[in-house]
Formats: sequence, C-alpha cells, structure tokens
Amino acid sequence: MKRKPLKRGKPLARKARGPRQTPPKPSKSPDMPLWVRHAVYARSGDRCEVGATAECRLRAGWFDNVTGRSIHHRRPRRMGGTRAVDIHDPANLLAVCGNGTRGCHGWIERNRVAAMEQGWLLGSGADPVSRACTLRDGRTVLLRVDGYVVLFGADGRAA
Repeated sequence: MKRKPLKRGKPLARKARGPRQTPPKPSKSPDMPLWVRHAVYARSGDRCEVGATAECRLRAGWFDNVTGRSIHHRRPRRMGGTRAVDIHDPANLLAVCGNGTRGCHGWIERNRVAAMEQGWLLGSGADPVSRACTLRDGRTVLLRVDGYVVLFGADGRAA
C-alpha cells in the first residue's frame, strides 16, 4: 500500500468506522425475579425486618404509604452492578421500610458500621447464608436461600 506524504497544516483524514463489531456484554445483574420478591415479603410478614428507626418501631414495622417499602441487599451490588449469580437470593435480601435515603433502608446506608454489626450489611466477600442477622423483634437468625429462617437460641446455637 502506497502512502501519500503528509502536508503541513492539514489534519489527517480519518476513516469512519462502521457499527460496533463485537456484541455488547450482557447486563451485570438481571432484574430480581418476582418469586424472590414475594418470598422475602412473605418471610417478613409484610413488615420491616430491621426496625432501626424510631418511626418504624412506632408503626410496629408495618409498611405504610408514606415511607413505602423496598428490598435491601445485605451484600451490596456496588456502583457498577455485579455479575454474582446469588445477588438476588432471599438469604441476601431484607424487606425494609423506606428507600435508600429515608426509613430503615436509608438508616442502613447512612450507618454502615452499625448495620454490619447487626448483619444487615455484609462485606463484598461475605456469604449471606453463613452470616446471621438480628431482626426487628431481637431474634438472631440465619436467612436461607429458600426464603426461610433458622432461629438461634439464647446460647447462640441454632434451634
């Protein structure tokens, strides 16, 4: 291929590229399946599982139209999302009142150290099935993948 010499003061001509040749990457985390959402709300009895704020405790954890309800990921998805296949397992999810800025969900996001002590928030490498959390009524439980809980007695052993 013969090349032409460059001329002073004239920008290089660029060839236009066609459409992207490689297919786009699949989305990082698919939407939460509806059965998982129903399993988490059924496990909680349609009440906030955390009870971290005074207004939540005043309502006895019942969801209302003002604060609303949401699903909180104990092991966060991170800013760019995640490709972890177990991110939407019921063991990794809690039914909480509010959203990321208010209610118990907002409290967890603002008070991350205290939330980690209660098991409501986990580090990125933690296994949600093996980490216990404290529920609104003071019970310490292990959340299971099938949506049920394993209770702990006063001696710290599974009941």
